[in-house]
Amino acid sequence: MAVDLSVEFAEVEFRNPVLLASGGPSSSIKALVKAGKLGAGGIVMKSARFHPGRNARPRYGLLNTTSGYDYRLTKRGAMWHWFGRGEEAYFEPEYIASKIKEIKQKSDVPFVASIGPDTLDEARKLAIMMEAAGADMLELNGHYPAGLTPREHYEVFPLLVKVVKESVSIPVVPKPMYAWLDPKELAKKLEKAGADGITALGFPSLPGLEIDVETGKRMLGGVLGTGSWFRPVALWYVGQIASVVKIPISGVSGVVDWRAAVEYILLGATTVQVCTPVFAYGFGIFNEITKGMMEYMKREEYTSIESFRGKSLAQIEPPKSEYDLSVKAVVEEDKCIGIDCGECVGKCIFDAIRMEGGVARIDLDECDGCGLCESICLVKAISLKKKSEFS
Repeated sequence: MAVDLSVEFAEVEFRNPVLLASGGPSSSIKALVKAGKLGAGGIVMKSARFHPGRNARPRYGLLNTTSGYDYRLTKRGAMWHWFGRGEEAYFEPEYIASKIKEIKQKSDVPFVASIGPDTLDEARKLAIMMEAAGADMLELNGHYPAGLTPREHYEVFPLLVKVVKESVSIPVVPKPMYAWLDPKELAKKLEKAGADGITALGFPSLPGLEIDVETGKRMLGGVLGTGSWFRPVALWYVGQIASVVKIPISGVSGVVDWRAAVEYILLGATTVQVCTPVFAYGFGIFNEITKGMMEYMKREEYTSIESFRGKSLAQIEPPKSEYDLSVKAVVEEDKCIGIDCGECVGKCIFDAIRMEGGVARIDLDECDGCGLCESICLVKAISLKKKSEFS
């Protein structure tokens, strides 16, 4: 069955929905071109700023254990964190503007210019400069203007969008960064201000620290960025805004494989963006994600991205809480691998599970119905049911 990965986002055509996001992996001309050649559907450059700063050395780090980083765990699906260990420079506007046409020719995919203005006047100038240089779209970095509190930025961001929209004719897409402010209200304000789409959710720049217990010294510290750990937050955010706006959404944070990409699309995103996963998996991740998406679409008989976009929006609200004391854990004995596993026995805080006859058995009088064993069962042999369903 033929499947079509191409999408239209804010009237810009992308050959597939997997874009290189603005960040460290998009901070050089070579990297931008490489992403396009290795399968990215589009490229979003590291933000341009009139105050670009300098690159600290070292400035990047990954962590997925209490003792550091083990790439083998990441390849097996373990969650990981990205640390910004020092200042990271932005593009100088004049320099990147002089390179946009060259990058587009070499990569042959749409080019999205990210800008980080500190004033409304800077926003106008940066937007006009990037459009004149050949950018197909603008993304507004939600960390700027600098020096504002999240609440102040919440109020200023729509105004920034309005000013930029009045200055250029190419699509303008703001990228919010703060999950703890009402996503629905902000999204509606951004749409009303003229935004052509929304990228969500950017990394929140939380301070972070890890100590090497053998030396007592700092192991990693600085800005705790995104990674697979942050994806559930971003997925929730995307689902919230997709339920209240009509403009397209580009999902970002923790897009580590095709499953993560599909999750964002099921929750309403039209495209997804990949940034920190490039640190963990390399630029080959773009082809891996698109290949996985194509196989998934064939299995599910989806012919296009629109065929399944938004299908899981009904899941954004948690199910009604169940307080029925008769809800208990039930083991499907033919699935249980018993003594080869035994995880549920040791993890049950109510001592309601024992190993008997090579399989896990539930003491219904002791079982609380809390659901922990169901969530950790490797082979999905445990489910929760009301007593009336199995007695």
